[in-house]
Amino acid sequence: MGLYVKKPVVIEAFQLGKDALPDWCKAAIAEGEVRLNYDGAAVIRTLEGVHWADPSDFIIKGVEGELYPCKPKIFKKTYRPARQRQSPLSRLFRLFGRPAS
Repeated sequence: MGLYVKKPVVIEAFQLGKDALPDWCKAAIAEGEVRLNYDGAAVIRTLEGVHWADPSDFIIKGVEGELYPCKPKIFKKTYRPARQRQSPLSRLFRLFGRPAS
């Protein structure tokens, strides 16, 4: 037995009941992989079987496209917002400012 550190991977996620449904979740609903309930909860078919997501849980799209719920407390301990990629020109403007017009 050893100790392991989770690899840094970028995932997509949204908070149920707080964020707008992303297109990938709408597609999963259309395909029957996710069902939204009237009470704000969701039922998700995951690789491990059917899981419930309570309102305010995060729904995560994993690296293989799999969906699964995550409690907010665990999500905040495990993930942080990813930095958006910047173009080299954007970096130069940030460092030195925009040229005068």
